[in-house]
Amino acid sequence: MKTEPIFQTLADLNIPYEIQEHKAIFSEEDAKDVVITLEGIDVKNLFVKDKNGNYGLVSMNLHRRADLKKIAALFGFGRLSFCNADELMQYLNITPGSVSPLCVMFDTTKTVKVLYDSHFEGRNVIIHPLRNTASISIKFDDLKRFTEHFGHNWQLGDFYVAPNVEFVPLQADDAPAISEMSAMATEILRDYYDPIIGKEQNDYMLAKFQTVSTITDNLHHGYRFYFVRCDGHNAGFMAFYPREGAMYLSKFYLYKHERGKGLARQMLAFLADETRRASLSAIELNVNKHNPTLQIYKSLGFTTIRAEKIDIGGGFYMDDYVERLEM
Repeated sequence: MKTEPIFQTLADLNIPYEIQEHKAIFSEEDAKDVVITLEGIDVKNLFVKDKNGNYGLVSMNLHRRADLKKIAALFGFGRLSFCNADELMQYLNITPGSVSPLCVMFDTTKTVKVLYDSHFEGRNVIIHPLRNTASISIKFDDLKRFTEHFGHNWQLGDFYVAPNVEFVPLQADDAPAISEMSAMATEILRDYYDPIIGKEQNDYMLAKFQTVSTITDNLHHGYRFYFVRCDGHNAGFMAFYPREGAMYLSKFYLYKHERGKGLARQMLAFLADETRRASLSAIELNVNKHNPTLQIYKSLGFTTIRAEKIDIGGGFYMDDYVERLEM
């Protein structure tokens, strides 16, 4: 166990964590050069104030843009500005670059209000352990418990600048775009499924289902593929087709750093609209029994209708639940 006081505090509170040491990160630009392999939402923190002497600590998704007017309204503050290094040290006992929601332990006068991203619920968050040369992953529920232990109330909010999300269809005659889709699918699914089904089976499935030739064949047999673009860049992809009176959702994936932004709900809303346009009564999909997103689908209204074990060749099986959402 680490011997720094913060780790002893986490141990005293029975808060488990995973840690990754890395080079110093002082800014979002620095963070782009560090590959964090921990599970969870990458967090950045804003220390803000208004002219009336109110102070707030905001923990949010690293990859999103904050709407300061929304934050001010949630806090009940006036127009916001960012605190300087002296104020960071005075109220949070921390230097720039190392700010963390764990800093609330130093605010003994309870001057600083705390605001958390509502999308953290049910997830792990990746934060600095009071120094910018390491990151830890802890459950958000444990972070809330830590905050309360040190006498701070917290509130949840959605305070982001709304992303511009587009669903760009993939055409069967667009060979470069199909190659782009295949490469993106391979990258996302290798990162996501290796820990769930193992590298050997995932390699087999990628070679079977995510190649240029397979995607091209899918397109010629009624599949509809879409790039999911957020603020002009590819955030993920999805594919679906009509099957037995329902819209079958074959692919529904985002890059790791794009998760936790609310994009999945927008993707599902788009799919629901397309399902209704096709006069279909439900959406169905297969979910691996060990896939943690199963609970997310449940929260979106899906119910399990059966279990399936499908032989996909090579000595491998897909061991799934079939989930259904009625329209």
